[in-house]
Amino acid sequence: MKVLMLLATLANPECPVSQYEETASTASAHLQEEAEINHVPESEIGAYLVLWNKASCDKLNTNESGWPDDERKNLENSCTQIVHLKKAPEAEYVAGSQTHISNSIADFATLVWAEKSGLFGKTKHTVLVADHRGTLKLTFAGYGRDGRIDRVCEPALWTFPKPTSG
Repeated sequence: MKVLMLLATLANPECPVSQYEETASTASAHLQEEAEINHVPESEIGAYLVLWNKASCDKLNTNESGWPDDERKNLENSCTQIVHLKKAPEAEYVAGSQTHISNSIADFATLVWAEKSGLFGKTKHTVLVADHRGTLKLTFAGYGRDGRIDRVCEPALWTFPKPTSG
C-alpha cells in the first residue's frame, strides 16, 4: 500500500504554479459577474485574461489604505490588468493571450472561459493559471458552485516578459 501511495505522489507532483491557484476563483467570479452585467450566458461572453504583477500586488497589499490616491491607483493598475477576448475556441484564447502577456509586466496570468458540456449542457468554467514554469488547468462548475474540480498540470503555455532590474 505504501508503495502505491509513493508512486501516486511521484506521478502527481505539485504543479509549479499551484501557489496561484486561488486566482482561478477570482477569474471565475469575474466572468460570472460580467455575464450577469451584460445579460449574456457565461458560455457566450468570451474569455477574460487577467495579467498579474506580484511585486505591485505585494506592495499594494502591504499598505492598501495608506497609499496616496494616485500611487494606490498606479499600484492597482500594475497589479492586475483584465483583457476581454471575444468568444472563440480554446486555441484562439491561448494564442491571443500571448500578445497581451508580451506587452505587459505580468509575472503570471489567469485565463478563464465557460462552455456548455455534457448531456445536460451544464456550464463548466475552464481556467488556465500560468507562469514561465508551467500551467495549471482547472475545470469546474464556476465560482461558488458545488462540484468536482479537475486539475491538470501542463507545460508553460506562454512566454512572460523578463523582469526589469532595479
